[in-house]
Amino acid sequence: MTERRGEKIGWVGGWIGAFCWLPLLSVVWFLDGRPGAGILGLALPALGVGLAVLLGPWRHPTTPAWKLLLPVYGVFLAAVVSSVALYGGLEEVGLRWWNLFWLAPMLLPLFLTGRRTWEDGEPAG
Repeated sequence: MTERRGEKIGWVGGWIGAFCWLPLLSVVWFLDGRPGAGILGLALPALGVGLAVLLGPWRHPTTPAWKLLLPVYGVFLAAVVSSVALYGGLEEVGLRWWNLFWLAPMLLPLFLTGRRTWEDGEPAG
């Protein structure tokens, strides 16, 4: 197999970028005297990025991408839901339920890469 370093960096870097907001919020929670929320704000991104590394498609070359994405998306969803809940709910943060549709583009990789595997990207021959 070729190295495909850029794809690996894109996979891990993308998930780091997806979770980078939560450690920043955890600092706010620690300073606000809410250590439980602060710890959660550090633990969820660590779990998410850890899963992204462990479930990297190069480590599971025959597994469809959607199976590798779902657990990390699950942690991301838990991070979003817990953050909104820690701030008192959707209306407290100035949102309505239909604002959650803005998260739909985040799910595009499930549909665009769904059945593809890491082996599918290998050059023939």
